[in-house]
Amino acid sequence: MHRLVHWILTTTAVTLAVAVLPSTAEAANKYTPQQACANESGTSSSSWSILGSDPSGGANPRTLSYYDSNLRETITLAKVYLLWNGSHGWNCTATMKVAFAGTANRTVAKLEVADYADPAPDDGNYSWYAATYHYAAGSCVRFTGGAIDRRGSMHYTTSGWGWCG
Repeated sequence: MHRLVHWILTTTAVTLAVAVLPSTAEAANKYTPQQACANESGTSSSSWSILGSDPSGGANPRTLSYYDSNLRETITLAKVYLLWNGSHGWNCTATMKVAFAGTANRTVAKLEVADYADPAPDDGNYSWYAATYHYAAGSCVRFTGGAIDRRGSMHYTTSGWGWCG
């Protein structure tokens, strides 16, 4: 009887401990990259198009991941997109949260335009995304996304210069 009670208490304690660990499971983001850029720019989401990958700049979207040695798995923190609005000549970068979507924590989107000295950053505590846009017609761009992991460390991904024109 003593062993049975010990087993029940141990099993219950382990189950409760696992249940209260913070989850890094991928949550569905309730926004699309087009909606994020539209919300930032005050335009319609239908006016934004996700650009394809560029031989010079690299992949689009970029996956922002890290290896969690405690969980022994790769965690996708965010997907970082480059979008185009041809009506205004704007590019937009949207860092769409995957892990911790719906939880406010540091999220970064940065867009650099080759012909302009100052990058256009959006860096703050956001629940779903960070997004920024800038006039970029006829220029090359580079984009960066950043997100925080469960330990509070920031991770970034940056494209090369590309998407010129």
